Amino acid sequence: MESLKELQPALWRCNKCGACTSVCPLYRQTRDELMSARGKLSVIDALLEGHLKPGKGYEECLYNCLLCQACAAGCASGVPTTEIFLAARRELAKIKKQSIFLNSVLLGVLARPELLKLGVSALRLYRDTGLHRLCKSTGLFKLLPSSLQRAQQLLFHEPHPGTGTKHAGKTGDFRGKVAYFTGCAAMGLMPQVGKATRRLLAYNGWEAVTPRNLCCGLPHRIYGDVATACTLAKKNIDLFKDFDIIVTDCATCGAALKEYKNLLAGDEVYKERANTFSAKVRDISEFLTEQGYRPFSPLENRVSVTYHDPCHLARGQGIRKQPRQLLNAIPGVKLIEMANPENCCGGGGFFQITHPRLSAKVGSEKAKDIINTGAAMVITACPVCINQLKLSLSQEAGNNIKTFHLSEILAGLASEFN
Repeated sequence: MESLKELQPALWRCNKCGACTSVCPLYRQTRDELMSARGKLSVIDALLEGHLKPGKGYEECLYNCLLCQACAAGCASGVPTTEIFLAARRELAKIKKQSIFLNSVLLGVLARPELLKLGVSALRLYRDTGLHRLCKSTGLFKLLPSSLQRAQQLLFHEPHPGTGTKHAGKTGDFRGKVAYFTGCAAMGLMPQVGKATRRLLAYNGWEAVTPRNLCCGLPHRIYGDVATACTLAKKNIDLFKDFDIIVTDCATCGAALKEYKNLLAGDEVYKERANTFSAKVRDISEFLTEQGYRPFSPLENRVSVTYHDPCHLARGQGIRKQPRQLLNAIPGVKLIEMANPENCCGGGGFFQITHPRLSAKVGSEKAKDIINTGAAMVITACPVCINQLKLSLSQEAGNNIKTFHLSEILAGLASEFN
């Protein structure tokens, strides 16, 4: 990875045209120049030239960003904005630690499997005992900081009723084994996604083997903790060394795993291993379109769906056609495209917790786009997006649109299949 100083010549390619402002979800909501890539690049350049010190305002400028990559994708000058922002965060992390909540609780837990398992168990207990509803009904919910209120809304909204097992289907003729990389969200609070992915693979003849993988490391990388990100990458590489194909159903994890080759490019011991590892990684939609997909039996009732492109899948991995090909292959499904399917939903990993108001504004814009399609369901391929879309849609009156992971509808486990 290049340092911020090494990336400065690339930064200078920015001609201040403002094209990034038209695609930046945060600028559209605030009209604040410092939210845009153009504004951020100017601030970073001022720091590099010694005209600015890395204080609180600089930190806010860097982290008021979803890292959705829309600015980089639309830059006619080819400025690698996302790389520059990540490099700036790395430099800032050397002189300023993140908050205790972010560094010790969120990032610290994700880096330690035993703590992650314990934390997930505690969250499940809080949810399954109904304590989250009690907290809300008694008003204790309103006493929490806004970030924790947002976290509770995201994690503990009511699940969709009626998720069924009709159209179960038998395991297909055996075609081989694949490794299934279980993301933290699917492993913890969305086990139904993992169930659907395994069922989908089995139905198409693939046995999914699940090593005890660790966090992909992307949360640590985007908050400047590259050392932990590299440690997690090396451990995952070793855990999956005996597999030829690694399938994941999380857009964020998939993007991170494919980036190991760049993350460890300077490591003489792991450089080649990282290249080999990244070449093995496939998103579930990518894998099924490559290998051939056998759809489940037709629906009893035709259903209309729309598809939201996760940023880490569409722009991060260039995967756009494959999910749509699979949806169109399901008998009884009508795919309706929304006006802006690639617009960020406002989730952005922990952004939806650390920046609840901004996240909610972006989410509301996305929800309206979904509602305007008239579809009964919105399908996506990222657990973070799923939580954000569910919450955003629940806060828009007059709709009953349900949100599912792509694997759930492909495996016949979405409630409309009943």
